[in-house]
Amino acid sequence: VLLLIIDGRQTHSLGASMNDLINVMLDFGAVNAANLDGGGSTTFVAKQEGSNELTIVNRPSDGYERSVSSSLMIVSTAPASNEFDHALVTSDYDYLTIGTSIKFTATGVSSSGNSANLPSNVVWESSDEAIGTISEGGVFTAKDNGTVEIRLMSNGTEIGSKTIEVVNPDGLKFTKKSINTVYGKPISLPLVATYNENPVAICANDIE
Repeated sequence: VLLLIIDGRQTHSLGASMNDLINVMLDFGAVNAANLDGGGSTTFVAKQEGSNELTIVNRPSDGYERSVSSSLMIVSTAPASNEFDHALVTSDYDYLTIGTSIKFTATGVSSSGNSANLPSNVVWESSDEAIGTISEGGVFTAKDNGTVEIRLMSNGTEIGSKTIEVVNPDGLKFTKKSINTVYGKPISLPLVATYNENPVAICANDIE
């Protein structure tokens, strides 16, 4: 069963026509497909891994949740558990440049996907310290281009990981066509670096 949620037309999304939806479903190998209501009604709410709360996962085009008369719900019947099973390792970026630092966080997850307490003796590791190192507090600093796996260890056993890439961005763009500023006051330009259209974390001296 494939569930597809496409954000309506916004700065980050072009939305999708019916032909777009047909082609995406065919690309995924769908045999039967049904289209539900679109536009601002397109809302994806989920209890994400390591959380006990429901949150909005997509970005509804109305800018907020629209009242709807019906919803398609998928509910797990697995017994709820809060006993630690593994760690969810996350960061704000999957790509960064040499010299840039990003923060990693870890969330304890139970076998049923609920939140769970992390073990008390966790240690961060980088799979290749020639590409970058990570501090005790989970701050990774890139040293060279390449792919590296960030691991969270407990008693010598990996309990969670995430792969990131140190790259040279292939795109640079402003997120706004114009900005207002006050004479004589500095302002940060709304600039975003990308790699294969993915956002890249950069440091100040990357830009001239």
